[in-house]
Amino acid sequence: MPISSSAKVRVVSPTPASPPTTSISWAQAVENDSKKGTLSFHPPEMRDGKLLNKPPKSVQEEGVKSWEDCLVGSFLGGSSPSYGDIVYVVNKVWGRKEKILVTGVGNNTYLFKVPDMCEIWAETRNLILRSKVPRHVNHKSLHLQQWKPNIELTKVKPSKLPI
Repeated sequence: MPISSSAKVRVVSPTPASPPTTSISWAQAVENDSKKGTLSFHPPEMRDGKLLNKPPKSVQEEGVKSWEDCLVGSFLGGSSPSYGDIVYVVNKVWGRKEKILVTGVGNNTYLFKVPDMCEIWAETRNLILRSKVPRHVNHKSLHLQQWKPNIELTKVKPSKLPI
């Protein structure tokens, strides 16, 4: 379903002596930007007195597919190393041929992904997950797991730590 043509955008010139403002639809405002593809409207649902926007199943499946090769890492302890240190270390240790993207998601938790899935990353990811060797960035322990839909990003409470 296309964007409603009743949604309007006010276009205002920054100069004080400008002609009267013109209203155009949101669809018209973005229709010339072909890089973003087409936009469609998905009406929100009312649930428990709140508006909830639920994308179509195809959008959800595309999102899951784009993250399924990621690792989720949580740092143990009070704080995580700096973002720059994390990026440097994981790319030095794991980034054989492709640069690993690091995305902070809060609560000392990060996502690790190679932009274009490649065979080397699949091998490296599986090796990292199977390895019993502790993973550290600047003396902070990093707990890693495979990303999956609806993963709970909670603090990890270790039962044993290497000395």
